[in-house]
Amino acid sequence: MTRATTVPELAAKLAALHFTQAKVQMLSDIADALVKPVVVQSQSEDPIFGDTKFHDYFSNVLLVHHATNDEKFKKKAFEFAFRGACLGLGYDARITANPMNPGADVTIGTCRFSLKTEAGRNISRENMTISKLMEARWIRNWLTTITLAG
Repeated sequence: MTRATTVPELAAKLAALHFTQAKVQMLSDIADALVKPVVVQSQSEDPIFGDTKFHDYFSNVLLVHHATNDEKFKKKAFEFAFRGACLGLGYDARITANPMNPGADVTIGTCRFSLKTEAGRNISRENMTISKLMEARWIRNWLTTITLAG
């Protein structure tokens, strides 16, 4: 993840872009996805998971992924989106170097997280629950559900 881009910087990048039909279609698909309303329901007061910037980054990654891929949002993509949202908040977040590690997938500072995803055939297209966090003792009573409307 890079530093935050300003609107004038983005405008300059777009002005310098050599537009092909494929690029125009891809940018259009991404723009269509990013204007979809996202409703986040969170009762978390945690400085990471309760932060609207975390929700915004994470939900936008999901929207862009599904706008540009037919592939399910699998575990590794989930780990990188989770890490990116934490980095966007200024936290030191790292993906575990060994993908075969039976423990943590992502470390934020000194706190280790084991992330699980759901890629079943019958998962909801409208709701996402970060269930592994829900199982953690220190967050068990918090509800964090991201609802994608539309």
